[in-house]
Amino acid sequence: MQNAEVAELEDARDSKSRGAQNPVWVRLPPSALLFKFYLIGEMDTKNKLTHAKRLLRNAREELKKAGVDRVSGVYKDLKYVSSASGMAYLAGLEALKAIFIKFKLVDEKTAIERLKNVTSYFEMLKKLNIGKDRDVLMNLFDSAYGILHIGGYYRELRSKKAIDDGFEKVEKIIEIVEKHIANSKP
Repeated sequence: MQNAEVAELEDARDSKSRGAQNPVWVRLPPSALLFKFYLIGEMDTKNKLTHAKRLLRNAREELKKAGVDRVSGVYKDLKYVSSASGMAYLAGLEALKAIFIKFKLVDEKTAIERLKNVTSYFEMLKKLNIGKDRDVLMNLFDSAYGILHIGGYYRELRSKKAIDDGFEKVEKIIEIVEKHIANSKP
């Protein structure tokens, strides 16, 4: 059995103790730092997929804040449309990373280095061996990239129909990835 490590108080000032009569610093045990590193750097495919779903859910909430002009069919507040579009696109990227890792096209550590631009995602998709769903994923990703990343995030696209279509594309990406991750052997 391993002994639990405890945070220790030190005789030094920290930013929160300015002006206090008895200022202290807290030194964290090494295991606390390792745990944080694990959470940031070592997500398995299930966690990546959960993260993608959470991003998409958050993007939908953000998009609701934009409001809709029913007459013209556009979102009113560009700030929320841009933010939501970026989040939804990121959800698609996270889902794709999950399937790339599951099918061992990249590992967790090299995913960040190897997946730096949209071209690298398409190259990985071409290597993915999941039958006709590979082409479906490529088309969905291409559409999500154009609508959400370029249109919604960069080019001030506010069309409700277009943005909602981009969100649906990401949702389908997540569904396909989830299906293949669930059906693949560990």
